Amino acid sequence: GWLKYGGSNLTREKIIQNAAMYEMNYPNFCSGIVAAMPNGTVVHGRNMDYLLFVEVKGKMMGWPDLTVDVTFLRDGQPLMTS
Repeated sequence: GWLKYGGSNLTREKIIQNAAMYEMNYPNFCSGIVAAMPNGTVVHGRNMDYLLFVEVKGKMMGWPDLTVDVTFLRDGQPLMTS
């Protein structure tokens, strides 16, 4: 979606670089965790407590504009939220 709808200034390389910088705790040492629950369920959490502004089709956007909560369904019933 990012590559298709992000505008001409967004490239695959920029997305990969941004993801790598995030994982290297840049710029504000944000936290992330991956853990397994006793039943084998894997959970992942990450905060996004730093400012992000990116231009998308001429409009400056931040985290609130670029993030969504998604509930995945199986057979019409909630399976997980991401």
